[in-house]
Amino acid sequence: MSATIELRPPALVELPQIAELCLRSKAYWGYDLDFLEQCREILRLDENLVAAGLSQVALVDDRLGGVVEISVEHHRAELELIFVHPDWMKRGIGNRLYDWAAHEARTRRCTEMHILSDPNARGFYESKGARFQLMAASDAIAGRMLPRLVHHLA
Repeated sequence: MSATIELRPPALVELPQIAELCLRSKAYWGYDLDFLEQCREILRLDENLVAAGLSQVALVDDRLGGVVEISVEHHRAELELIFVHPDWMKRGIGNRLYDWAAHEARTRRCTEMHILSDPNARGFYESKGARFQLMAASDAIAGRMLPRLVHHLA
């Protein structure tokens, strides 16, 4: 029996629940509680981006299964976050969310989408067409370096 996956904009009342989904998804990779606490503030949707239609949640059989958000400036998009609930990983939800992000960026006339990736997610982004650029400083953890990738959308 396959699950029904629906994408839709998040409701503001869901933001705390979505933030917890992001932390649970990050914890899947074995990060300790101290690390996760340092990430807490950055692993949440931006209300302005939600209002601008730049965020989506994935509902799996009417339950929150994932989230994605991009920002757009001129002809460049940034994948701000993408997370899948651990119970639903490896079932195509990340693909659906990423495809939405790339489509939305193209719709907004972006020619590339930049990604500051968790090292564990780099392979996923590369499988979707993104290419490694360089190692860049984390925006959450001082001194941590992360892969920065770019997906050319044109």
